[in-house]
Amino acid sequence: MQRNTILLFLFLSFSTSGYLIEDHDLDVFFPFPDKSPCADLSVDEDGINCKVGEPFWDTSIFLPFPHVYINEVDIDSIRAFPSSSVSETVDFLKVPTKGGDTPTPFFELKRVRITLSLQPVTPTYLMPYLSDIWVFWGGNRVPYQGRWEVSYLRLVDEDWEERMYSGRINPADIPNLQDHLAADIDYNGVPSAFWNYQVELSK
Repeated sequence: MQRNTILLFLFLSFSTSGYLIEDHDLDVFFPFPDKSPCADLSVDEDGINCKVGEPFWDTSIFLPFPHVYINEVDIDSIRAFPSSSVSETVDFLKVPTKGGDTPTPFFELKRVRITLSLQPVTPTYLMPYLSDIWVFWGGNRVPYQGRWEVSYLRLVDEDWEERMYSGRINPADIPNLQDHLAADIDYNGVPSAFWNYQVELSK
């Protein structure tokens, strides 16, 4: 496989034992949150760092930017850029709650998975014209969009119901993000992606 067409998909999976969230304000976690699991986010040229917060388990997840190999002589032959993702999972989780549609003081969850991903934002129809936009990108970087996803099974009565929610990781979500990492791919003055500098050039 030629270096300029290598498609790298990085998937790291970690599994830990069941975990019980304790000593929380019972009013905080109803309903079970549908927002980002990252209580603290940072991005540098290596990748995304996510410190997971309540009501999940204490952990930190690092997602590296994928390496991109580009032959500048044959750049228009590239048909796809690589993606990357990383996941962490616990088998069982109890989250304190209060009131609502649950008769117990806990949400009982299993197979709780948190996933981060970095995906290229360049549309497929633009790939044959990559040499025309490469200069506008700076000649040494590629725009990527960050995403998070949470999935789990929740016990409702006697049945396990599958739940999943997801969202974007935007430059505005990152405190003190360095300017050269924010990609304004829509040219509207509002960065919506990140520049990936893990690019190896050849001629």
